[in-house]
Amino acid sequence: MGKKLLAENIIKNVILLIILYISYDPLKTSILNSGLTNDQGFVGDLLVVVSIIIATASFGNFSFTYDQVRIEVFGERMMAHFTTGILMLTIGLSLETTLILTNIIIDNIFIFSFSLFLLYFSAILYDKWDLYRAYN
Repeated sequence: MGKKLLAENIIKNVILLIILYISYDPLKTSILNSGLTNDQGFVGDLLVVVSIIIATASFGNFSFTYDQVRIEVFGERMMAHFTTGILMLTIGLSLETTLILTNIIIDNIFIFSFSLFLLYFSAILYDKWDLYRAYN
């Protein structure tokens, strides 16, 4: 079960990274064409809303544990992958939105962009660690 479970987890995370990669340009275009970005104060307000979404999704993601999943039951295992996947996708899309909005207010700052990447990477690592901890 261990290798199969790890493979499912890797597939989930690869799919999420592909979705996030593909979604970046359309998300950026949508935000820039929306007209919402003409007022930097409004962009700041949008960042607050996105921050709340990130915090909520992060709470759900980091409070989830595979310990409670009957891993041998296919439906429960897929529900666990789906749940963590949706939360991680929400975190990723929110981080992309944060990056786009902050680049509107200020120029692209590498360390800020890198810290957003690290935040998402920590969600991936936590997901793997929790899975490993629960079933190894």
